[in-house]
Amino acid sequence: MIIDLFKSIYLKIILIFKKTGVIKFKTNSLRVLMYHNISEEDFENFEKQIKYLKKNWNFITPKKFYNLINKRRNIKGRNLLLTFDDGFKSNCVIAKKILNKYKIKAIFFIPVKFIKLKNKKQKIKFIKNNLKLNHINKNMDNMNLEDLRYLKKNGHEIGSHTYSHINLKRIKNIDILNDEIFKKNKDVEKKINFKFKSFAFNFGSIKFISSISLKISLKIYKSVFVAIRGENKINRRLIYRDNADPKEKPDILELYLMGIFDKIYRQQTEELESMLPKE
Repeated sequence: MIIDLFKSIYLKIILIFKKTGVIKFKTNSLRVLMYHNISEEDFENFEKQIKYLKKNWNFITPKKFYNLINKRRNIKGRNLLLTFDDGFKSNCVIAKKILNKYKIKAIFFIPVKFIKLKNKKQKIKFIKNNLKLNHINKNMDNMNLEDLRYLKKNGHEIGSHTYSHINLKRIKNIDILNDEIFKKNKDVEKKINFKFKSFAFNFGSIKFISSISLKISLKIYKSVFVAIRGENKINRRLIYRDNADPKEKPDILELYLMGIFDKIYRQQTEELESMLPKE
């Protein structure tokens, strides 16, 4: 409670400094926003966030993002990629109602096992036990193959979010790791005629990532995404993301993108980068 109060006061002070020009932020930046399930009641505020960020940020496509991090282009301006985790039906609805309206393309990271579920009780069980959500809305649902085909057809990208959304750090068996990271994706990739190019660690922080799971994912995928705040650099395939709350005020959300909390995550980023395989 006290921490939340301190954080709120701190954000308000930084916002005042930003508006008055006391604090100057980077003009060249490459950030990634990470959303999860978005309830229908939050659609309006999500759209407000998008409209606000479009004033100062260039929403880039996954293809342009790959070009930037592969050093084919220098990073100029404030560039922003949208991502959505967990494969919720609401993400596809958001794409249809809002992203298409603003011509924004995103990456949707899916746990393949969740996509395959058809029974309502099994879906709720997966949301509770695998996605680890405490507040389960009866309207929560998963995307299906038709949703994935729609996203692909409209220029979005599908990425892997493991097969069953489990803690990869606990797995020592290489065969099981391979199944979770890429092998069990293949039937869905075939059905939607799209090979996953990116991978996002579930839960995302350093305590859920092992050196072997990181090594395997970097070997298989073009980019590997984590849920650790930070600036992304060219010629690096490990991608940091800013967790986004669709209820957040747009100007406060932008402060996260400006990197005001990056220092808090520096220990995690340093530990993670020490785990990177030597090239």
